[in-house]
Amino acid sequence: MDEICKTILFMSAAGSVLALVLLCLKPLTKRLFSPKWQYYIWLTVLIVMVLPIKVSMPAEPIHSTPTEKPQVQTEQSAPAKVQQEQAQPAVLEDLSQGPALRTPDIPVNIVRLSGFLWLAVAALLLGYKLVKYMVFLRAIKKYSVIECGLGNIPKRLTVRKTALLDAPLIVGLIKPVLYLPQTERKEEDLNYILLHELTHYRRHDLLYKWFAMLVTSMHWFNPFVYIVSKQMDEECEVSCDYAVCKNLSESQKKDYMEMILDFVQTAILKKRPLTTQMASSKKMLERRFIMIKNKKATSKLISLLSVIVAVAMLSTTVFASGVLSGLTEDNYTVEITNNGEKIEFTNKPFIENGEIYLPLREALEKSDFTGSIYIDWQDETQTVQVVLLNNSGLSAVYQVQIGVAGLRLQHIDTVSDIPADGEEILGVMLQLPELAIAPILKDSTTYVPLEDFNYMLYGYLNVRDADNKLCEIEYSIYDKQGNDITDQFNAVKDTREEAALMKFPETTTDLFFKAFANGDFEKMKTYCTPDCIDKFFGDGHVFGMKQAKLADIQIADTEYAKSSNDFNILVNVNMVPDENSVFYPGQTNTSFYVCLLRQEDGRYLIDTFATGL
Repeated sequence: MDEICKTILFMSAAGSVLALVLLCLKPLTKRLFSPKWQYYIWLTVLIVMVLPIKVSMPAEPIHSTPTEKPQVQTEQSAPAKVQQEQAQPAVLEDLSQGPALRTPDIPVNIVRLSGFLWLAVAALLLGYKLVKYMVFLRAIKKYSVIECGLGNIPKRLTVRKTALLDAPLIVGLIKPVLYLPQTERKEEDLNYILLHELTHYRRHDLLYKWFAMLVTSMHWFNPFVYIVSKQMDEECEVSCDYAVCKNLSESQKKDYMEMILDFVQTAILKKRPLTTQMASSKKMLERRFIMIKNKKATSKLISLLSVIVAVAMLSTTVFASGVLSGLTEDNYTVEITNNGEKIEFTNKPFIENGEIYLPLREALEKSDFTGSIYIDWQDETQTVQVVLLNNSGLSAVYQVQIGVAGLRLQHIDTVSDIPADGEEILGVMLQLPELAIAPILKDSTTYVPLEDFNYMLYGYLNVRDADNKLCEIEYSIYDKQGNDITDQFNAVKDTREEAALMKFPETTTDLFFKAFANGDFEKMKTYCTPDCIDKFFGDGHVFGMKQAKLADIQIADTEYAKSSNDFNILVNVNMVPDENSVFYPGQTNTSFYVCLLRQEDGRYLIDTFATGL
């Protein structure tokens, strides 16, 4: 519904802009172009308002911006898998660049409510117009008789006479009927009536009017659509007069105008929806007469120019509308698979702050979980309780809260162990800090991070495949051109996760020595300040060591209590000394201090190595 609303708004806005341009240019185009052009140019506005074109622009590259991801804290002991999975941060920048929805107090979805309001009003208006039209059609048919004495009438067109009308009109798309007033008319007047109404018939003006009625119902909230409808009705009669008078002499034009004037003076001017009407208002009548009197032939050059202008206006507006509509689309597609089978979602997965989110209810329903699934929205905007009863006897209950980075979980043995509504379960609460990933309410749908969903569905229950591998939902990411960017996404995600972990000095130290153990000196430099690189890095060695593997670290309690930006860690390493170092040739173990400095972005980088403080 939300995507439909966005599309309708973009089409409505594009049509409004085109309508405004045409209204501003009308004084000029009225003098240059024919009434026929003035009539059909409004069709371009209606087309724009129903043409959901989308133009995709080049996708933006994926950028990395480190954000904080502190460690997991638990109320009581949890399975080792809990700590391992939840401690891994997911802090990649949101590819969709959408607004953050991480607040517990999420308001009612205005967009969706507006969508249902739009649909309800559109249906009511359309129904009202159709009912009104059917009532009029039934009444006029009931009190009319068939007229068979007229010649040159198309076979599909039926002619009837009725006393309910004072002016002729045509109704009906499938079975069109020309209704004539019951009053007797001169033969010349009857010929002019037939010329006028048959022009409407051959140009399919009724189809145009039906189309306009549907567009008006669809865009009932847009004032421009009513202006366009009025302009179209006026130009319809003017252009019809223009076509009728094309081959009339001056005296015949005079007789034709007198006949129209007679209809206006005697007819009760009441707008009949979805019909052609020969009589019009006196204000409009003046313009019709001026056009008939001053009718000029249009040159081929002007005719060609009018076509070019119309095509250019339509193309430009459609393209602009498509670009704006395309810019609102995500510049990526997330494809979710389970055991190699692609899962099609009604509520599409998305990426926010580097984390893939899945619609909770739909993902559970379409998973291959071998057991029973119960979902209880205790408060749709706050707390969700999920119960998974596995056929193998391993069952669990989870409680998640919108906007709160935490997952409360508990093993259960029987259905009777399921907590009552509103009751807090007694198991482990994985309480993650404020900046950690959390469930989101989007478009009235609860979304949970993919990693949390995998843990709920498989990890906590230790569900494994035939090869004893822990089952998991997998993903692939594609850009707008359909290129697989999953590896790029993961690489940036890993980089940002590492940057987040470096906000803990002991983690930076551990990462440095992991790279040192592998002899990756370039990687080691990413954990050090420029001063440290200049002072301690040599050709194939650092601080007199060719290779070093971390054996143990010791951190004094006072280091955590300090308010300064420095942090000191005593390390014990197994190492391979450089030939020119102060270490003994056979020495394989040493201890020293790693001194780190906190940077402006919160990361800790190694600044110096020291044998003592």
